[in-house]
Amino acid sequence: HSAVQSGPSCLISRGREEKKAIMSVPALQQSAFALCVFGTALLVPAGWILHHVPEYRQRSTP
Repeated sequence: HSAVQSGPSCLISRGREEKKAIMSVPALQQSAFALCVFGTALLVPAGWILHHVPEYRQRSTP
């Protein structure tokens, strides 16, 4: 056997290695951070509005 692989089996093993490297730990951390920022950007304004609903109700209607 030679030390260097060639042919389709080599391409398949390289493809598997690349797929494993796509979702590495830093990529997962970056994705988690992005999801947290996105969720915060949606929930904070909604929470602010819901918190101030009683004040909005007390205002006189124009």
